[in-house]
Amino acid sequence: MTKGEVHIYRFGDFTLELHKHCLRKGHQQIHLRPKAFETLVFLVERQGRLVKKDELLDNLWSDIIVTENTLSQCIDAVRKALQDSAHKPLFIQTIPRLGFKFIAEVEELAHPAGELADIDHAVQVEKEKDHSSRKKPSFLLTLLTSKFRLALMALILIGLIAVTLIWESEEAYDSLAILPFINLNGESDQDYFADGMTEALIANMGKIKALRVISRTSVMTYKKAPKPLPEIARELGVAAIVEGSVLRADDRVRITATLINANTDQHLWVKTYQRDIHDILALQAELAQAIATEIQVELTQQEQANVAITNPVNPKAYGAYLKGRYFWNKRTSEGFEMAERQFLTAIEHDSSYAPAYAGLADTYTLLANYGLIPSKEATAKTKKYATRALQLDETLAEAHVALAVNLANDWNWSGAKKEFERAIALNPSYATAHHWYAVLLTNTGWSEKGIAELKKARELAPLSLRIQVDLGRAFYYARQYDQAIAQYQETLELDPNFAPAHSMLGLTLLEKGLHEQAMAELQEGMRLRTGTLSRLLGYAYAVAGNKEKAKKILTQWHERWNQWHDGATDIALIYVGLGDNDSAFKWLEKAYDQRDSELFSLKADPHWDTLRPEPRFQNLLHNMGLPIDKLTWKTK
Repeated sequence: MTKGEVHIYRFGDFTLELHKHCLRKGHQQIHLRPKAFETLVFLVERQGRLVKKDELLDNLWSDIIVTENTLSQCIDAVRKALQDSAHKPLFIQTIPRLGFKFIAEVEELAHPAGELADIDHAVQVEKEKDHSSRKKPSFLLTLLTSKFRLALMALILIGLIAVTLIWESEEAYDSLAILPFINLNGESDQDYFADGMTEALIANMGKIKALRVISRTSVMTYKKAPKPLPEIARELGVAAIVEGSVLRADDRVRITATLINANTDQHLWVKTYQRDIHDILALQAELAQAIATEIQVELTQQEQANVAITNPVNPKAYGAYLKGRYFWNKRTSEGFEMAERQFLTAIEHDSSYAPAYAGLADTYTLLANYGLIPSKEATAKTKKYATRALQLDETLAEAHVALAVNLANDWNWSGAKKEFERAIALNPSYATAHHWYAVLLTNTGWSEKGIAELKKARELAPLSLRIQVDLGRAFYYARQYDQAIAQYQETLELDPNFAPAHSMLGLTLLEKGLHEQAMAELQEGMRLRTGTLSRLLGYAYAVAGNKEKAKKILTQWHERWNQWHDGATDIALIYVGLGDNDSAFKWLEKAYDQRDSELFSLKADPHWDTLRPEPRFQNLLHNMGLPIDKLTWKTK
């Protein structure tokens, strides 16, 4: 464009007015967001030649890092505005793997830029005239000149555009998914850092009560199996999505984040942040606050304070902590071992780094839940590390949850309830807090409240198979067996190889007297859990009348007890199936003395219904702080 001119391009039925940042079809203005408009202009000005993707990215996004997906979204927006087709293009042709070409004929119109200045001058002259002169016919004639009408129309149009932009910017979003950040270092051993940044942003945004933020567990599914954004949005049930990338060079970190309207697939906002790794918390806080502003979500004063935590961190401690979480999230024996090592390394670098203590507490919680170490050992260490974490930082929701589980295993139900509720208040979108709180509620007889919490957890982690199964377990504990079966079957539709769903389906069928089907499901669950010892299978064999196989499994559990002094509740359960109540109570007393975590479900689980009428069972519940009168079902 030469100086002193305003360029207008015409192609097909469309007019592109650069000076007004406007695309028209006839007299109708067609709205395009800034980057989409710039993309169209760039292609139109290079009509007839191939424009490579790199050329577009380098010129239109020179100051930030974006993926080709961002460019594709802009091209799609332009095609939509032009009512063009990627398969039979009239305007924009895709050259596979290379770029794009604007193929329509373009007519360039030029108007002197001074014409607009003349309009402004005429308006100013009329303003300087006195009131009486403005009433003269000559002034009315001036008003009717084409130039003045053009200026007036332009002002009205600018006003309409401004109003439109304001309306669009005021759209609020109540749900958000933060997809796994891309590791731009290109080295797999740096994946932990990109995953850590994703998890940190999820945790920060999760502190906002008015916003539903999808859990890490569900969004990480798309790291290895990416899908189109609208499809992801439908699967997760969200209104907005954040994509991002992370680049780390020594002690410098650069994060680029893009906010996308999940319904329209339009990019709403993109920004790049760079910080020294010492200031990584400040970067995370600034990013969370920026996204909250863009999606028009209101933060309370306390939420603003929680999100804005910006203490400097020790880079080595922070790096070790992120590695610990990376391995912890693998949920394997080897993963837990590596996680423990990394969290301890973080503490060596910074003994006051609270998240590392919370990570250790979480590690020992799951080691006990997975039966990898004795419950008594795990309980002591969980309490030690969770307490230390909260002494250093009371706002860590993860530490409150770990302490809650510890208190529940010690049968301090009211204390556990308080800690769960504190964790949820700090991070309302923390799916694990809702999930494990629901387990506490259902195991202590509050099935209705537990089911409500599990449904909330499922909203936050819609792809979590464990939450799906535990929702079925809640129906099972409430003796709603048909609903439990339907829930397990729904889970198996998501993953036919998820062992817990088969096992729980088998137990539920067993309660309905469908022994043959029950054994098939339990055996399938056992097959999928290679190398594990199933107390449930031993109990089921006994109930189904195959006492020989039940006793064989019982012997294996006795051997485990002799080695670890762990598994007393499992032994008691098999004795219940065999009808040996005296032996069952003997081992339940041992479990009580050991504070065995498997006793957690004693009040709710149908396994124990044959023991409920006995005073010994009621005394045991009473000693655990679980009075029998809160049961909402009849005993067998």
